[in-house]
Amino acid sequence: MLNEFGRKSNCTPSPAAIPAPRWAAGSARRSTPSTISTASMRIGGWAGKTLSKLGTVPQQIAGGDIYPALEKGIIDATEWVGPYDDEKLGFYKIAKYYYYPGWWEGGTALHFFINSDQVGCLAESL
Repeated sequence: MLNEFGRKSNCTPSPAAIPAPRWAAGSARRSTPSTISTASMRIGGWAGKTLSKLGTVPQQIAGGDIYPALEKGIIDATEWVGPYDDEKLGFYKIAKYYYYPGWWEGGTALHFFINSDQVGCLAESL
């Protein structure tokens, strides 16, 4: 599809990076079909709407309020950024289960495009 777009636009596409998808959730209890249907989770957007069809209660909670909400049992699980940020916030202390990948934010394939007339001018080592 990108090659076809490139031909029409006189561009040569090239993959640049593929960031990892979002990590899923830290959870105070193990997720099973029955626990998902009774869980309260900090998650928004269409993912929250999708999980609500399974019985999950989506919650909109600010970043700084996630840990206390997990600690007090206000929410059962959360979706945040990924291992580095989640560890900085201490989620591992309260959320014993960690899930990957997060299906609501898949990885993106980033590309760059070079003018096709100029591709031949690039050094062979590129």
